[in-house]
Amino acid sequence: MSDGVDTIGGGTSTKIDNILMLGGRLGYLATPDTLLFGSVGYANAGMGSTTLDIDFLGAGGGVELIDGRRFDGVFFGGGIETKIWDQLSLRAEYRYVDLGTESMKLLPHDFPEINEFISTKFDPSIQMGRISLNYRFGGREAPAAPLK
Repeated sequence: MSDGVDTIGGGTSTKIDNILMLGGRLGYLATPDTLLFGSVGYANAGMGSTTLDIDFLGAGGGVELIDGRRFDGVFFGGGIETKIWDQLSLRAEYRYVDLGTESMKLLPHDFPEINEFISTKFDPSIQMGRISLNYRFGGREAPAAPLK
């Protein structure tokens, strides 16, 4: 069905299958109930194929530009965590994930006869923010007497 307007468009898409992050955080207790912290660590992400989707006058199609694979890199960020009640806290955090730069072959499946000659540098990065409500199980116990 046409609305009387001819259009030409396109775009690329890459699906992130999963992300693994291992790291730590170091903080400063700004008040007795509020922690300001920085975080850093290792990141690994599975990324699907990058496709180029084209819409030419209502006829769409797609071409796979880059094969999917896993990427290794680092993350760093920071945030704030504040205690609401004894066992409940609210955390807001920002993370920047840099998954390195790799040279990759273009058009790996659609044009195998020329993909040996054309490549691109792929430089994936991710920015994420999250807010979480954290509950700690177990009551607060009085500290035990020091060991002697």
